[in-house]
Amino acid sequence: IEMLDKCQECMPEKNYPLDISYLGFSNEMIVLNMVEEYMNLGAKDKGLELSRRFYNEIIQSASFYLSFYDFAATDFETSIKYIYYLADIMKQNGFKEESEKYLSQVSELIKPFMGGEE
Repeated sequence: IEMLDKCQECMPEKNYPLDISYLGFSNEMIVLNMVEEYMNLGAKDKGLELSRRFYNEIIQSASFYLSFYDFAATDFETSIKYIYYLADIMKQNGFKEESEKYLSQVSELIKPFMGGEE
């Protein structure tokens, strides 16, 4: 837990966003692994907080990529995979409502693109 805390301290989000997929890096899997490790180590409150911060960034990226889907389909789909993975981590660790919230917001995001429903 101390090491995970130190990682966040040394790499502040104001300088190093949790989601930097737009730069072509894979920081997102590291963040997901940190959330999972916090949970595994019993620091569920810290895992939940990191999860929420990461989710708020990755859903914005997914929304952006979706608006340019013809050019950014792979980026959109990757962002959605991260959200599903994050939702699964939350569900497995007793945060079912958080998991459902993440998935519900993804459904709302894509609804207008699914058969023209708005």
